[in-house]
Amino acid sequence: MRGIKLGLLALLLVGLGIQAATTTPLAVDWLGERYLTAQLDGTATPSKADLLPLQFLASRAVGRGDLPTAQRYFRMVLRITPDDPQAQNNLAWVLVTQPHPPAGALEEGLRLAQRAAQADKLAYVYDTLAESHYRLQQYDAAIQAASRALLLAEEGAGRGDVPLRYYRERLAAYALTPQDVE
Repeated sequence: MRGIKLGLLALLLVGLGIQAATTTPLAVDWLGERYLTAQLDGTATPSKADLLPLQFLASRAVGRGDLPTAQRYFRMVLRITPDDPQAQNNLAWVLVTQPHPPAGALEEGLRLAQRAAQADKLAYVYDTLAESHYRLQQYDAAIQAASRALLLAEEGAGRGDVPLRYYRERLAAYALTPQDVE
């Protein structure tokens, strides 16, 4: 009888452990990401139904620093909604901030950032535009875009939880061209 009780107790503890492991936020995110990735990787042409999962996967990829994967998912989002300024902005940011961008990536990022800025007058969009100009050594345009980003942030347009200090520091950094730093 004692062996049966110990066996049941062990089974109960294993079950509780599995439940805890699969219901914690990290496990749920990981499992959800794996499931969505498996579902979408076989999709040659994504549909509108795939939009939210693709945005989730792209954000997760950015969060873990996997920029090639984020880029792939943002491109899929743009195939579904080519005029989505948030997707344009997000892909632009990934393209221009990646280490060692391939040929044409900075120019593509700038074009996407410009399209996003035409559609959405938001601080974070102009921040991306400023970064795009800066990476292409278009310093005056970077300062203009960063100034606009700061103005929009001061008005609360597209600032979110980002402190105003961030936008002030970005503007100050763009004002110092690489020649000034040397």
